Amino acid sequence: MKKFLFNIVISIFLIFIIELVSFNFIYCDLYSSLLKLKNLVLKKAYEKPDFHFKFLTYDEDKEYSTFGAEFVTRDCKEISYNPLKKYIVFIGCSYTYGQGIKINKTFSAQVQALTKRRTFNMSALGNGFYNNWRRLVYLPSENYMTEQERNNVEFVVYTLMYNHILRTTDYEVSYYLKQYYFKNRNNSFKDKIKYYVSKSYFVKLFLIRKITNNYDLMMKYQYYELNRLYKECIKTFPNSKFILLIYDDLTNSNIQGLEKDSLEPSFWAPIKKQADIQIISTKDLVGDVLWKEEYKLKDDPFQKPGHPNYKAWELVVPQFVKKLR
Repeated sequence: MKKFLFNIVISIFLIFIIELVSFNFIYCDLYSSLLKLKNLVLKKAYEKPDFHFKFLTYDEDKEYSTFGAEFVTRDCKEISYNPLKKYIVFIGCSYTYGQGIKINKTFSAQVQALTKRRTFNMSALGNGFYNNWRRLVYLPSENYMTEQERNNVEFVVYTLMYNHILRTTDYEVSYYLKQYYFKNRNNSFKDKIKYYVSKSYFVKLFLIRKITNNYDLMMKYQYYELNRLYKECIKTFPNSKFILLIYDDLTNSNIQGLEKDSLEPSFWAPIKKQADIQIISTKDLVGDVLWKEEYKLKDDPFQKPGHPNYKAWELVVPQFVKKLR
């Protein structure tokens, strides 16, 4: 009996600790929280994480990690462009980053060569909605582009592939829940109760699972993320137009559900009611040829098979540029 009571007391204590921590840190960036803790112990003034950009050279084939505090960019400055023309910014995952592809053959570099417009490639390996939004948040303060350059951007191109839906994490959904309840916390006494109860670790865990395991709720969450990314783009590049380029190479795939549906332009139709987003599908540009073996990577030292190779971009880019014009 004593052992049973002891286990209950320990369990309650652990739950209390988890709840206490969740109230203070669950919505914080882990990296920032650890820095705060470190500086608190060392009695130092809090400093923001040291984010910076690293430029790769024209001939560099080596792949760099794009996680943590270092933002790698694969801009191809050596490809000639007309400085009087408006710029194009690219965001996305390894497809746009060009994992395993020489810099002068990446999506952005090929567009620059064809249009003679200066391009900025801000994509990163493994990125989804949230991480692309995060890069745009930090971009203005890091002088990756000057204010004059940011004002001269005409198009922001976000390349979406089905796996971006799968990359949704518990942290991102918890941030979404925080925004929702924080916004409505003062509407009524009931909303205030919801706000404080939702901060509980276990309640939050339940809500996260409810969203990620429900098609309709997850769909609404993806709309929220894309809309937030769009707003940050317009804020960072005030004179730009936002383009959602859907990379559809799943014609013969067994993937079903939300991931497959997200490749259809009609899936994102509700967003167009909230934001000025141009939606383009590679299927509309080049048909169903991207699933063919010749347009996928085969023997490449830097990555797993399945990414589009430079031949795929050579197929897409001319048609995409026609759309821009």
